[in-house]
Amino acid sequence: MGVINDDWRPLIGNQLEVATPLAVGEFGVAVGRVHYKPFTGHPAYKATLITLAWLPPEAHASRAHVAAGLRLTDYRMDFDDPNVDPGLRGRKKKCFPASSRGRVFRCRTGSR
Repeated sequence: MGVINDDWRPLIGNQLEVATPLAVGEFGVAVGRVHYKPFTGHPAYKATLITLAWLPPEAHASRAHVAAGLRLTDYRMDFDDPNVDPGLRGRKKKCFPASSRGRVFRCRTGSR
């Protein structure tokens, strides 16, 4: 998203994500919204992100638990300016980010 960073600054956005564990891993869906303010003469826009996520079951190594998964995100740019070319007004991009999670558990020594 280097070109976006050259022309727009993201403002605080929001996202709702719901996930559930299944035998084959964790599946999730998310919907988010971010407003962008321009640095240059470009019009402001709002981005809508719709994401499907999958994280496989955690791998265990001693006290560490690690999982790495995939996300598919649809990134839609919604320009409010009526002067923007209609072909760009609802421009979409597909993103394929990776995700991961790691946890380390403390072990108790002795019994109480």
